[in-house]
Amino acid sequence: MHLHMSAPKGVDAVKAFERLCKFFDGIATFITTVLMIFLTVLITVSVISRWIFNSPITWQYEATLVCLSWVVFIGMSITFRQDEHMRLTFVSNAIKNIKIRNIWLALTDVVVLIFLVWGGILSIQVVENAIGTVYQTIPV
Repeated sequence: MHLHMSAPKGVDAVKAFERLCKFFDGIATFITTVLMIFLTVLITVSVISRWIFNSPITWQYEATLVCLSWVVFIGMSITFRQDEHMRLTFVSNAIKNIKIRNIWLALTDVVVLIFLVWGGILSIQVVENAIGTVYQTIPV
């Protein structure tokens, strides 16, 4: 008789959540990469257009502003999820006691998470305030 041992339901749920997070991480990384490439090309072409041809791209500023905003917010979520956010590594590297270092790292994670939530709340307010704004050069 063969007994099949399966993982507890909680473990399956965690694995499914991890797969979902990786899926969204992939989408966020793709969007950020595309936006960064677009911004690089746009700004390069805009500088060449302005200085060489004396004909600036009129919508470049607004497009850069909108795209860079998306890159910052999506990038913050990616770096937090991958545990690559900014830390005071010189402090954590100087802490020799593993238990204290782990507490320090957990505290920095909490501070960053609070900042992300606060930034998210403020960004919603910014969008609500700017929703009626019509840019002069692009209809966004």
